[in-house]
Amino acid sequence: MPHRSNKRPPKKKPPQEETGRERQYLNAVLKAEVAATIELVDGSELEGQVASFSAESVELRLASGETQLLRKAMIRTISVIEP
Repeated sequence: MPHRSNKRPPKKKPPQEETGRERQYLNAVLKAEVAATIELVDGSELEGQVASFSAESVELRLASGETQLLRKAMIRTISVIEP
């Protein structure tokens, strides 16, 4: 009879949206009204202020006054631009 181990496989970490950290970070950037750089998965970068966000998207207000709606799946990183 084979011996069964009582060890359980390690638990997977929850996706970022389930930990609340993503929401906390975006809220802080939104409330601070600071400039941010958003790097997309294709390597391009956009600069502006986070105007709003939802579970699936981020709206970025560009320096020209226009807004750009970005799907979170297309975003690699969001970094605050230090003054």
